Amino acid sequence: MPVRLPILSILLFLISACTLLPEPKNQPVGYYRLELPEDALPKVNGRGRVVELAAVHVFPAYDSARIAYRKEGEVLGYHARYRWVDTPARQLAPLLADALDASGCCAAVVLPGSGVLPDERLEIDLMRFEIDYRSTPARFRLVARLRDVEVAMQRMRASRRVVIEEPLAQVGPEAGVAAANRCIARLALAAAQLLGADTP
Repeated sequence: MPVRLPILSILLFLISACTLLPEPKNQPVGYYRLELPEDALPKVNGRGRVVELAAVHVFPAYDSARIAYRKEGEVLGYHARYRWVDTPARQLAPLLADALDASGCCAAVVLPGSGVLPDERLEIDLMRFEIDYRSTPARFRLVARLRDVEVAMQRMRASRRVVIEEPLAQVGPEAGVAAANRCIARLALAAAQLLGADTP
């Protein structure tokens, strides 16, 4: 019995010490949205066509509200405390529709389910949407494939792969989001030029 008492005392001390230690603070999560300025796109020549912007198809690694990044090699990571308010694909569709409509590249831009029969359909595959910390300064990288499809003939009128990079002005999530917004503006311009060109 005397041998067990010191062990029991030590255990009781350790348990009480653990309860006295401060609890780790939960780090708040910051949520960010994609935005475009009203004058994000210059006016481009239009062809008087009604274009449906199909739902953006995104590669699985980016089909999440987590903000993706690369620091070493090709390993993809995700920020623990910084997230998008919604997945990039769901945020992109209304932003691009508004930007394309304002650019004048076509008569109108509609989304699926609008009830309007379009002349053409713009399909977008989002292949990369991430912050690249491997370069100095860090950059936001957007890679996408654009396809302009004639609806009646089910024929692809034009296709274009775009690789867009924008440097981060400083370190931090706000700079990454600002660079992402600039990338989206350039993506919208590439789409407007594709849709507006007579001979893409």
